[in-house]
Amino acid sequence: MQYTVSVKKSGVYTIKINMAADNADGRLTITCNGIKLVNQLSLPNTGGMQAWQTIALKNISLKSGLNKLRIYADAGGFNLRGLEFLR
Repeated sequence: MQYTVSVKKSGVYTIKINMAADNADGRLTITCNGIKLVNQLSLPNTGGMQAWQTIALKNISLKSGLNKLRIYADAGGFNLRGLEFLR
């Protein structure tokens, strides 16, 4: 998946990922403008494909302006419901 994210101010952010999984096999990679921010993050078993939990990725540097954020499912078996960026 690719998202275009408009960042008002450069800085270090936390990305909260709302996800669900019935196993611990899922992994994802996140890039921003072609640079890996997260590499093959292991996703937890949340107890079911609709048992939503939020995980936080801290210390993510983003530049101001438009950024192309890509999320790669390196290994499936999870649902992704949303992302939240906190400064």
